[in-house]
Amino acid sequence: MNNNFVYHNPDEDCTAQMPGAPAMTLQAAYQEWLEQGDVETYLDSLARDGLSWWFDTDVPRLAAHLMPLQGPAFEGVALSPRIQLLATVVQPVIEADVVRTLCEALQASGDHEAASVAAGAGVAAVWDSGLHFSDYEPWYATIATLLAVDGLSAHAQASLFGFKGLVELTWQGAIESASESYARQRMLAERAGSNSLLVFGAAAAAYCHFYRGRLDAGEIVLADACALASAGGITHVAYVYLLSCMGLYDVVLGQAQRAQVYLDTLTGQEWYDLLPPSVWVSGLGHLLTALAWGGHSGELEAVAQRLHQHVIPEHHAFYHCYSHYNLGVVALQMGQAHRALQHAEIACERSLASESPLSAVVPALLRIQALADLGRDDEALAYIDAWDTAWGESEFRIFAAICALERTSLLLRRSMIEEAKAGFHRARSLIPPDMVFPQIGRDEAFYHDLQAQLASDAPAPAAEPSPASDGALVIETLGRLRIEIGDKTIYDRKWRGGRSKTLLKALLVHGGKKIPMSQLADLLWPDAEGDQAYRNLKVLIWRLRRLGLDDGEEPRPWLQLQHGHLSLVEKYCDVDVFRFQSALRRSLRPDHIDRPALKAALDLYRGDFLAGDMSETWIIEHRERLRRRYLEGALALAASAPDADARLDSEAYLQRALEIDPLDERIYEQLMQIHLQSGYPARALETYHAAQSALKQGLDIQPGPALLELARRAAGDA
Repeated sequence: MNNNFVYHNPDEDCTAQMPGAPAMTLQAAYQEWLEQGDVETYLDSLARDGLSWWFDTDVPRLAAHLMPLQGPAFEGVALSPRIQLLATVVQPVIEADVVRTLCEALQASGDHEAASVAAGAGVAAVWDSGLHFSDYEPWYATIATLLAVDGLSAHAQASLFGFKGLVELTWQGAIESASESYARQRMLAERAGSNSLLVFGAAAAAYCHFYRGRLDAGEIVLADACALASAGGITHVAYVYLLSCMGLYDVVLGQAQRAQVYLDTLTGQEWYDLLPPSVWVSGLGHLLTALAWGGHSGELEAVAQRLHQHVIPEHHAFYHCYSHYNLGVVALQMGQAHRALQHAEIACERSLASESPLSAVVPALLRIQALADLGRDDEALAYIDAWDTAWGESEFRIFAAICALERTSLLLRRSMIEEAKAGFHRARSLIPPDMVFPQIGRDEAFYHDLQAQLASDAPAPAAEPSPASDGALVIETLGRLRIEIGDKTIYDRKWRGGRSKTLLKALLVHGGKKIPMSQLADLLWPDAEGDQAYRNLKVLIWRLRRLGLDDGEEPRPWLQLQHGHLSLVEKYCDVDVFRFQSALRRSLRPDHIDRPALKAALDLYRGDFLAGDMSETWIIEHRERLRRRYLEGALALAASAPDADARLDSEAYLQRALEIDPLDERIYEQLMQIHLQSGYPARALETYHAAQSALKQGLDIQPGPALLELARRAAGDA
């Protein structure tokens, strides 16, 4: 993938587009009112304009117009709640308790515009502290309340959706929800005419695309934002947030030198140290990584020192974690795996204090890479197993992809070629097909070496021959129908087989073994008379045996007709739905549930049986039976969990079961228990409300006593 943003070419001096120091002078009208002593007009206008400046992240402008209030002209003048709020939110450290009191008073008075500033400032206070992100919860609820108010301006709504997305991304780890919030923010920002919020929202959306492994989509969003930013007139915070995000993209897509040039210029501006901690750290952190990739060891120490001097004394756990992650990546690139592991351990520890899933998943990958480089393969693989599911559940697909590549590398060391190929295939499936692997802790040479090893003729250990290796069939039904015969692939939509295709589907639905010809004939030709249906069936069998063969090629014996019964010969057929059913049966014994085997069985269910095929009632009925089997398996996995960690491991399967049946209260009950045991009562309450809504809409009933009791517990813990 080409990473050619339009904001400048690689040789262009970035300082030409860098904004100057924030203007700390008064607008002409305010200067005139001040000179005339027209205090009332000054305050009334500031109470209105100040909200817009805050929504636009133009805090320096707001601070400049608040400064005269400390002078003699305003001595003894009573300040309105709006002005009191604005004076509070421009402070370097926002006092959350004061903002909460003002927010409640403003809501009670019906001033929802100003209350929107307070709600955003409350979120910003938690975000800038880098600690105890669970403190977001009451502000998140306030934002939801304000967004439901009629008449709220597009400007206020855009700001609120931005803070809503921030909470969803950094505390809930809900990337999909955050993406939706940022999309709403950009739509409303455009309606409000706020280029700063458009740029800020675009950068935030690009971060979401990054974590989801969709760097192609992120590049498009950033390119549009760059074009908008090049016109000028955006605030410093929005500009820095955009360039920091672009720096991340440039680094992981092999353009570290380019990122280093403009991030070095950016972070060297006199005004840079006046930025909020969150924006300040992101720019320097990405600069640190760019320097490491570029081999600029002399500058690394100075940037690292600058980071530490800022985040450690302030006890910013989130940024402390992020700082150590960046330093660990630097150590990894310099061949200092022991040092990288130390940074990873500290980052993991500090992530607990922030209570952010985002700060937890990032250093986990660094720890895996450091262990692998130290030759501690068993520990690295165990850590991969522990985190792989968590990354998938929390939508951090980019880390799941890199994790799969680390697994591939470790398996190749053990000469487990086929397993390594499967790991590489999974990594490739998690990112867009035309995108190079992002360089996260590993350089381009690492990926080239992996591909070279996988493409070589290195011997694999002895294993059962694949059914498809000698030209027999691989039949995939979980999802769309797909058949592999040797080097040929046949898809449902392209197979014009008509009745022969229906015959194969009937064999699959009825288990594939010893199905009476009479049953198949009645199924395919229920209205046929005499022996006509039987004769038709024999013709179809002849055609089906020759599926995918060239003229003159002998058919494989994958269909067997014996004593009036038709079977798929197991030796020559690999059928995914049969493997799923068999694995599920083996793992779910009446006297014992084999949890690892059950997880493996559920993982085989990649989609609904013959998804979208509505051609026959018996196909639809079988699809529903398999969906129920998956659902019951997911519930059994959760119910058999011996501890909280094992129960958390079941969450992804339960979420998928919920897609199958959103009206099954047992699924909501298990999910609520997981959230409560994991210390997330707010998520438990969200699950309860989702159940309440689904049951009301689908069955016009309320949740039962079990869910109600869990909701009471969650409300008490929240």
